[in-house]
Amino acid sequence: MTENKLSIKNLFIELTGLATGLYTAFILLLMPFYFTEGFCHIGTDKSDFFVKLTKTAAWVFVPMLLLCLGLVIADTLINKKSIKDWKIKLPDIFVFMYGVSIILSYFLSDYREEALFGAVQWYMGLFTKLAFVILYFLISRTYFSVKDKVVKPHIYLIMAYAASFVVYCLGYLNRFGIFPIDMKVENVLFLSTIGNINWYCGYMMPLLFSAIALFVIKDDLKPIYEILLQVYIFAGFLTFATQGSRSALVGAYVAVITLLFISYKNEKRMDRMLRLMMMFGISCGVTYIITLFPIQGVELTFSDSLYDWLTIYPTGIGIMALALILRGALATYTEKKGYPEKLFKWLTYGITGLSIGGFVLFISLIWANTKNPGCLGKLSNISIFTFDPTWSSNRGATWMAGFMSFGEQNFVHKLFGIGPDCMCEFIKAKASPRIHTLLSETFGNLVLTNAHNELLTNLLNQGIFGMVAFLGMVITAIRELIRTHKDKKKAAAIAIGIVAYFANNMVSFEQVMGGVTFYIVMGLGMRMVNEEN
Repeated sequence: MTENKLSIKNLFIELTGLATGLYTAFILLLMPFYFTEGFCHIGTDKSDFFVKLTKTAAWVFVPMLLLCLGLVIADTLINKKSIKDWKIKLPDIFVFMYGVSIILSYFLSDYREEALFGAVQWYMGLFTKLAFVILYFLISRTYFSVKDKVVKPHIYLIMAYAASFVVYCLGYLNRFGIFPIDMKVENVLFLSTIGNINWYCGYMMPLLFSAIALFVIKDDLKPIYEILLQVYIFAGFLTFATQGSRSALVGAYVAVITLLFISYKNEKRMDRMLRLMMMFGISCGVTYIITLFPIQGVELTFSDSLYDWLTIYPTGIGIMALALILRGALATYTEKKGYPEKLFKWLTYGITGLSIGGFVLFISLIWANTKNPGCLGKLSNISIFTFDPTWSSNRGATWMAGFMSFGEQNFVHKLFGIGPDCMCEFIKAKASPRIHTLLSETFGNLVLTNAHNELLTNLLNQGIFGMVAFLGMVITAIRELIRTHKDKKKAAAIAIGIVAYFANNMVSFEQVMGGVTFYIVMGLGMRMVNEEN
């Protein structure tokens, strides 16, 4: 009898896994390319796609989930098992807490109509965010099998990489004014079939940098997979160096340093990192050569001082040459005296220390110059050293508005938030005149839907409880995945993708395309960790 109940439980878990697999495949393969009228309202289009698909899937998921949960609980009680047998990990607890924070913030919100689906053209309300959380648990905890073989989670990574490869190629062509797909409006702040360059980066970061990490730390890749992975990464490098959002540079820098920490002890991994450095240099060099010998009607349509340094100057050729020299030096030294692990260890710690010290110094200079204008001499004339509403593409205004709005909440709303995606609604209805003045002087008639910092946006919309749950979810997931890097390298690679996404979104924001990709990738990582269970 017990065996029959166990087989029924496993059957329904497999059926739920099959439904999850189909749903995830639709998200990964179709959603990046879905739109109705080009860039005109592409964010709304993708939200509509996600909401309609999820509502349809819910007719299957909800009863299946309830049945599976009931069978698991029954199996635990009948066989006198412990809840420890469920193998619940810290990331699971924090994701669950985050889901609770979404629900609490909704029911405590003064703007429930807005909070249900979210702000117009943004749609990051209760429905979307709760769907992300449920999807994480579905992906990380269910499975389905074909001919008694469990379908492995890396199959979904392959789907994601295949779709995003096309997205990257389109994005790179768009930067030269080439639109193989008619997007109606040619706007330099919109790319490929994703939309705004910040949305583009939110989608790209967890995928590209998990692939980069997989190439570095996966020692037993088959030659064909290694070649395909390098082609994918090269396409990612091409679009990364030309897409234009500076938040991606932050994400990439933090991700690479994190990757160094799990690579410096291994000679092959360090060699692969240098190969990646060479590939990045080549990708920048390709763009430089195209700008140097332009084809009629083909020219870069976007200019930014930092990205120009990579693409319209021979910087890439220098990066490639340096990588070649370092690879040669490493190979020669290793052959004669052995791999210099201590050198790379201190190099990793040194870069990290200098980065932290540089960041602290940077913040200190901004604070000093903002408080006492002119105290830095010539540096005082550089806008980045003065924190005001226009600081860093108006992030000064968004952060100031976020903190000011949080400060105007009562105790309950400080603790649990004003409602998912309700920042805009609060500002319109209850914000003080000083917030309205700040935003109107900075953005005119445009409305502010988030604080351009995911932690700060969570703090306002879902309160301290929601922000702590989100931060705990990210930190514990990264820790859990990296801990597996000796025997589950694919999971550790996903940790680097999460790092890249999180660091990027500290100066950017969550939206439906990047958000659902992040939760899918994190769920796949935890599924890899849970495979043995």
